[in-house]
Amino acid sequence: MSNKQKAVDALRKMNLTVGNKDHKKEPYKSDRNLADQLGVNSTTVNLARKNLILADECRIDIDKSIVYAWRWSGDDKYAKIGKCKKGSILWERVKMQPATYHPTDDIFLIGIKEYRYEKEISQEEKRILDTLGRTRRDREWVNINEDFNKMINEEFAKIEIIVK
Repeated sequence: MSNKQKAVDALRKMNLTVGNKDHKKEPYKSDRNLADQLGVNSTTVNLARKNLILADECRIDIDKSIVYAWRWSGDDKYAKIGKCKKGSILWERVKMQPATYHPTDDIFLIGIKEYRYEKEISQEEKRILDTLGRTRRDREWVNINEDFNKMINEEFAKIEIIVK
């Protein structure tokens, strides 16, 4: 089992923040304490925690694969369509990967689609990009227009939050 999976498994059983008081879960532990307990790096625990907090806020089943749509908060012309094999890594996909895109604003997560099987997400991402038309053939960006909005409204679970 990978260190990341160890951290995710441990965090699933506990309160993710100091303020959480779910009595069905184990008490909150800091990244450092949990990392020491698991024998992993505290950065690994921190990333797993951020992923799980976002998944919890968005009511994403972390055991499912997802296709997502996001845009820069100050740009309502273009959206990024992406995929991740498990919902438990969404924060990493939308917060860390975009650093290569010359970030301009906060990330506004528009919506997601959940899938049981990983092989479905590649096909679905391609279908969405082909249907909406990429802004560049080598990128996963699409225009936000009537067709995009219709697809989001009909096929996606709307999230509509700024990802911190």
